[in-house]
Amino acid sequence: MAESIYDIYNKAIKEQQQLATPTAPLSVLDEIQAYRNQLASIRQAEEQKKVQQMGFLNRSLQSVGDVLGTLGKGVAKGVEGIADAGRLLRANITDVDDIRANMERKIAYDTTENSEYTQWLNRNTQGSYLNDTWLEGAIQSVGEMLPSVALNAIPVAGQALSTASFVTSAMGRGAEQALQEGATLEQATKYGVV
Repeated sequence: MAESIYDIYNKAIKEQQQLATPTAPLSVLDEIQAYRNQLASIRQAEEQKKVQQMGFLNRSLQSVGDVLGTLGKGVAKGVEGIADAGRLLRANITDVDDIRANMERKIAYDTTENSEYTQWLNRNTQGSYLNDTWLEGAIQSVGEMLPSVALNAIPVAGQALSTASFVTSAMGRGAEQALQEGATLEQATKYGVV
């Protein structure tokens, strides 16, 4: 029989109590973090239980929705990359420190991942067979390239626009990743360009 949510909760409490000794009591912040960890474990166990109770047809339908939703998420991520590249350019040419700092914050913030759409998608495709697999990442990458593919259909200038949007999006996504990992603006710019 699977462990109940309450067994997991009690087990986590006992582990935390074992960490606290008379010579090294847990601080209030440690207790708060332990509580958050316990709640996260409970939520994760509840989600896993829901997925285990889903039928094949339900999970298959969620997987189809996950493919379409992840393509959409990829398109949004590609467009966000283009916007981040514009912010990167603005941050590098301005002399105003406040504007530069604001642009850095906006680039580092993952708008797509923190959007209501992504939260909705994650909630409604918990049973998808694609969740957390390499295939889900590949589908998102295809979605990221769709704007460039669509631009390629424009007569005469399509190929140039397609290439420019692809390169610009990759530059913005690279700069976002670098800033999230603690790089300076200059380092993020180099990382985005390369």
